[in-house]
Amino acid sequence: MRILIDGVPQIDAVRGVDYADYGYASPDVAAAYPFYPQKNNARFRFYLDTTLISNSEHDLLVEVTDTLGHVRSAGTRRFIVDNNTLVR
Repeated sequence: MRILIDGVPQIDAVRGVDYADYGYASPDVAAAYPFYPQKNNARFRFYLDTTLISNSEHDLLVEVTDTLGHVRSAGTRRFIVDNNTLVR
């Protein structure tokens, strides 16, 4: 599973790898999709350093690869980076 921002593969800011950590507990997914084979562990984690991305709108794409090597999009979301915001 790779994370792409505006079509560019990203590196996990903590682990230093180009893929997301997959297999975390997901009881909500299990409840919503009871016949999904990996429903109990469908969550992933990826640490994105937004200071490396311009303050503007971006497209985040989650790209997955199956055991046969087929790659496809698992979804795209638009988001805004604003590293100038003061968090209290």
